[in-house]
Amino acid sequence: MNIKIKSSGVYCLISEDYDRVYSALKNQFTEDTAQLFTERVPGYEYLQWELPGTGWVSLAEGDPLMAQEVRRELVERQKVVMNRFGANQDMAQRVLSVPDDSYVYYKPREDGSLLIRLTAWGYRYPERILGSEATGTLHSKDEVEHVRVKVVYDGKGYPCKSLKLNGFTRVTDDQGILEIGSLPVGYQFDVDVEDVHQHVKVVAGQNEILIDLTRYTMVDAEVLLDGKPSAGHLVDVAYLGRKLQLTTDNNGHARVKLPLDPENGFCTVSTEGETQQQALSGSVTEFRFSLVSPPPAEEPLVEEPPVVEVPSVVPDPAVEPKPEKVEEPAPEEGGEVSAPISSGRSWAWLRIALLLLLLVILTVFTYLFSMGLLTY
Repeated sequence: MNIKIKSSGVYCLISEDYDRVYSALKNQFTEDTAQLFTERVPGYEYLQWELPGTGWVSLAEGDPLMAQEVRRELVERQKVVMNRFGANQDMAQRVLSVPDDSYVYYKPREDGSLLIRLTAWGYRYPERILGSEATGTLHSKDEVEHVRVKVVYDGKGYPCKSLKLNGFTRVTDDQGILEIGSLPVGYQFDVDVEDVHQHVKVVAGQNEILIDLTRYTMVDAEVLLDGKPSAGHLVDVAYLGRKLQLTTDNNGHARVKLPLDPENGFCTVSTEGETQQQALSGSVTEFRFSLVSPPPAEEPLVEEPPVVEVPSVVPDPAVEPKPEKVEEPAPEEGGEVSAPISSGRSWAWLRIALLLLLLVILTVFTYLFSMGLLTY
């Protein structure tokens, strides 16, 4: 592919021999940086640079999204050149100068990397000619918006995540952000991340494109008590730094929707002192607890006092009850002793007196009877 500039309308910024500078640049840099500079070929009334092969696209006429990728990559390669020139930055600026974006060409490789070539490098103020050859034109500035893509998972930026912009592979930074650059308002492009496809249209005032890769699963904890669903049980769930407390419903289930851990972290579920742990996967992850009711508490045994049988006492008429002994109070000094009147005691003395009288009569009678017998 041949790129031409009319020699009468340009100014060369390199005072030394142009071809000799090209040879020095080619030998000083690695392949990608060395290929940044295209060799100039002889031409009549025109300066010419030959691009090998086909498929080259001018930066000024290419896809706006790809243009941002090219500019970003071009800046990195320009830094390498400027570092190699050291203190001679004036010379570095000269060799890197091009008339405009129409002289910067790029071509994607099969592996997704870019080939970038500068034509008319070291020149300024070019004039382009019309015809069958590659041409470049200056474009008026349209309304643009600085655009960036942010990839998130569970509300947090997804670092170092590979994605494709119109099929071109890029990677987010450590905040999950990919800075695209300025794109024309109304421009449309495609973003593909994993199995998420999003068609985007650039809108003024909306500079961030959010791609949410969060995938969810339902945690279902079932609690059975004695083989039957149990309601009202507290269930604790710990996962991804979250700590939740749920309550089982009338069917014995406690459910909560949680994001899947990209690294297959474990979820811990516990209830009534029992704990289960497993990695969440699929649309639903089940935890099942089978509880057993504690045995009823036994009442303490109260020993009854032994029954003491009291034998029934039948009073014997032949046995006279003994009178209770009544202690008489001691006489006070200078006073008389007053004997309490007791009916029980009076009867006792009466009986004794009768017995004594009977005994005396019996004795006398016996004596008289004996004496009578003797006399006879």
